[in-house]
Amino acid sequence: MKQYSVLSVSAGYQEKRRSMYYVWHKGEWEQLVNVQALHHGLMVTGADGIGKREFCLALAKFLLCDNKELKVSGGDCGRCQNCELFDAGTHPDFHLLTSETENIQTRIPLVSAYSDRYQNVQARGKKTKPGKIIPIDQIRLLIERFSTQPHISQHKVVLVMPADAMNTNASNALLKLLEEPPENSTLILMTSSPGFLPATIRSRCMLVNLPTPRRESALEWLSQSMDEETASLSLKLANEGPLDAKQFADNGFLDTQGQYMNQVSNLVASNITPLALAMDLSKSDLSIFLGWLHGFVCEVIVWRVSEIKPNRFDSSDLVWSSKSFSVERLYALYDKIIFYKSIVREPINAQLVTEDLILTLKSAIR
Repeated sequence: MKQYSVLSVSAGYQEKRRSMYYVWHKGEWEQLVNVQALHHGLMVTGADGIGKREFCLALAKFLLCDNKELKVSGGDCGRCQNCELFDAGTHPDFHLLTSETENIQTRIPLVSAYSDRYQNVQARGKKTKPGKIIPIDQIRLLIERFSTQPHISQHKVVLVMPADAMNTNASNALLKLLEEPPENSTLILMTSSPGFLPATIRSRCMLVNLPTPRRESALEWLSQSMDEETASLSLKLANEGPLDAKQFADNGFLDTQGQYMNQVSNLVASNITPLALAMDLSKSDLSIFLGWLHGFVCEVIVWRVSEIKPNRFDSSDLVWSSKSFSVERLYALYDKIIFYKSIVREPINAQLVTEDLILTLKSAIR
C-alpha cells in the first residue's frame, strides 16, 4: 500500500520513511498533532474504508515516541526504542481493544498483535463464529493494566476499535476511565457510527472527523493495483471508501455485489419469491449484505426524488427504474436497515432478519 511519505531531518540523521496514515488525511493529522494540550479522550470518526485505523495507529505511535529531537514534521522519529517496539507489536504502554472478528479479519498485522493481549486466543480459535462485540471483560482488564505507571514511555495510549462494538456494560465501564483518566494517558475511540455510542461517552471526547478522499485521489490510489474500470466500479460499490474498494476487488466481493443486484432485479420482475431469495441471502455475510442494501436503498431514494440516475446504476442492465419503487416504503426499509446494522454484532437470527428486509423490499415494489 502506498501511504504518505514524510521527510524526517535532524543532525546526522536524514532519511525518507513512511507514515502510517494516508495522504488524504494530511491536513487533519497536522492540525491534531500540533495541538499543545491534546484532549485525553479522542473520538476518530469518518466513513468506512478511508483509513481511520491507520490514522489512529499513527497517532498512538506519535504519542508514545519520546525522542523530541527526532520528532519532526508532526511525526514519530521511527528509530527510538518506543517506535521500534511499537512497530514490532510489543510496546508495553500501548493497549488495543477490538472484537474477535476484527482481530481475525484485519488487514493490519499490528491490530492482531496487540489485541491478542486482551483475547482468549485458544478459545477464539475453536469458535465457528468469532464474537463481533467488545465485552466488558476486556474493559475490566484494561482498567487493571492501565492504572499502573508507564513502563518505558512517558505516555500511555488506549485504542478501542471499532468503539461501537462495545456492548452496553463495556461502554459503561469505559466511561469511568474517561471520567477519571490516569495521568499522561490518551484514550482513542475509533468508529464509523458515533451515534451507536452513548451520549455520555461522546460528550467526554474530542471529535476528530476524517473526510472521505476526493474521488480523483481515491481512483489514483486504486489504479496502482487494478485497472481503471475495476477501480471505478469498486469505489462506487464501496460508497467511495478506497480501502474497502480495494478489499472488494481483492477478495472477489465485486462478484457478490453483482449477484445482489441480479437478485433484486429478479425480485422486481417476480422471477423469485421473497422467501426463497431471503433463504439464499441468509447464507452470505449479514454485515456485507446490510452494507450493500443500505447503499442501494439510499441511491434508489435519491434517484426517485431527483430523477438523477446514480453512478451505481450507470453500467447496470436494469429491467426497472426508480419509479418501480414506493419512496415511502423505501424509507421504512431504510429504518429497518439502520436498526439491524446497530445490532448486527449481537447474536441474531440472520434468516429472520433477511426475510424481514426482503419482504419489506418486496412491499416497496409498485
